[in-house]
Amino acid sequence: MRYPARAASRAGVALAQFGEFGFVLPLLGQSEGLVTGIETSLIVTAGMMSMLFSRVAIALAPRMHAGEMMLRPLERLMRVRGIDEARPEDRGLSGHVVVVGYGVAGRVLSRALRSTGARYLVLELAADRVRDARARGEPAYYGDIASVEAMHHAGVPRARALVLLINDFDAVRRAISTARLLCPETPILVRTRYVRDRPELRRLGADQVICEELGAGAEVAEHVLSALSLPRQRVASALASALRADYREDVADTAPAWFVAVAAAGDEEPDPVEPDPPLWPSADASEAR
Repeated sequence: MRYPARAASRAGVALAQFGEFGFVLPLLGQSEGLVTGIETSLIVTAGMMSMLFSRVAIALAPRMHAGEMMLRPLERLMRVRGIDEARPEDRGLSGHVVVVGYGVAGRVLSRALRSTGARYLVLELAADRVRDARARGEPAYYGDIASVEAMHHAGVPRARALVLLINDFDAVRRAISTARLLCPETPILVRTRYVRDRPELRRLGADQVICEELGAGAEVAEHVLSALSLPRQRVASALASALRADYREDVADTAPAWFVAVAAAGDEEPDPVEPDPPLWPSADASEAR
């Protein structure tokens, strides 16, 4: 069915427990003389134990992942290239951007990076997306960014930035923690759905957290106010006033520089906005590392 390996493994753990038919079949077998009463009791006891331990296994499953070497047969079966089998031109990169996830955001970022000539790699766990990306000429590979092996093969310690654009929140948390242990100086940018997730992701080590619901809310408000034929400065001031009380820090990560300046200045006219200093070190600095 072409589901990612992580989804398949979690489904396997959830389905491994004893089912209700497991209680019915031994009783039917005993009534037909195929099994004894003692054997039926052993089967039922084993089934109950599997149901008990499955709860623990399901809780631990999101925190467990196989090594990249164990995924190689699966990669070949799905006809996708793993990050440990990167093309020669994609090996040993330095000063590049590692893009994790090839959904809408990943495609937009990849196209933007390509248009500027920046070096980058794409990691994705969904085999169909890897094939689609490679058909578009992208340097995309199959790999689990939460694993140390994948990070080494993708050159995350030498990268200019790690950008996490996946929807699996547990995987994002593990990836940030692993990256901070492996390469504490590599900038990490994360996209998440909810503002409430931002403090935890920042605590784990993310440098910037883009919140979808905040960005979408600000964009909707901007379009509505612009439709009222208000000048840009008035629109920015109104948005800043609406967001300043509860989301000042979140706005700093999500909004463009001109909006941040208005948010900081309140309703006053802000000074001209100078370009923000780069969050990511220069390519030369990355290569020096």
